[in-house]
Amino acid sequence: GEQVFFSDEPVIIDFSADGTFIVEIEDYYDTTVKSNLIKPEQNDHNYISLSCLDPGYYEVATYVMVDSERVATDRTSFAVVENTEFVDNKDTSMFGINTHISAEFHRNTPELLADEVYKLGVKNVRDNYSWAKVSKEENVIDIPKTFITELGRLGIGAMMLGGFNNSIYETEEEATPTTTTSINAFADYCKAVVDAFAENGNPLTEFEVWNEYWSWDESENSAQNYANLFNAVYNKLNPDYPNLKMAIGFNNTADGYNGWNDTVLKQANVKDNLGLVHSICRRFSGRGIDYDDLYQAGWVGLIK
Repeated sequence: GEQVFFSDEPVIIDFSADGTFIVEIEDYYDTTVKSNLIKPEQNDHNYISLSCLDPGYYEVATYVMVDSERVATDRTSFAVVENTEFVDNKDTSMFGINTHISAEFHRNTPELLADEVYKLGVKNVRDNYSWAKVSKEENVIDIPKTFITELGRLGIGAMMLGGFNNSIYETEEEATPTTTTSINAFADYCKAVVDAFAENGNPLTEFEVWNEYWSWDESENSAQNYANLFNAVYNKLNPDYPNLKMAIGFNNTADGYNGWNDTVLKQANVKDNLGLVHSICRRFSGRGIDYDDLYQAGWVGLIK
């Protein structure tokens, strides 16, 4: 169902289960219960409607009573954001959002997407210009400016992602860049994206290098290939943008924990401090934030 609500409208949660229901609305981060226990009415379509909630990130915990005991059956999260059409201060949002301008639906109307983001009160977006879509000829890169211009006009920040294959540089259609030529071309494409934002007057503060690269390159050299790619992008960007934060695409599969992540970190010269990241993650885990999310955030800090 819907997962984003405005703070000036009721929150309606739809679900299905058998028996007597109890539903709790909790703060996502500290698990504080924000609502009293609720027993929704039983009918063909079960739902609860909550009065307006303050902006925040919440979790719905659904329970069924079994022999007078509560048994958890489902948990889902939702966000409540300011509707900036009805508030004077538009700088209070705590949220970012993935927008996917390269998706088919928004490719020709990115200015409308930026406008919708603004109406939600979101102050940052995460997105990408797919490499193959902006570089259709060797050594030719054309970054569309409409979305960048609209984000700047509306005061919305961006974390951009460089990624996805480009068949004009590799013989196999979905191959990742592994040759010197294709790696350099990928780094040039990433630089063009960052340059486009800087030239428009709203420079990026964060750039992610190919999220989930491991799902594209499943070879035994995948980690080393990704490290080579990351380092090439870093070396291309850092001289002109020394304060730009660069994020590594975390591998949360079994392979990631069994050496893939460590190989990448070692090649990026940040592995000596990995113990510190684990220590901080353990300290803050169990407070409503996923361990993997904490660990990836730690990577960003080390790379910076």
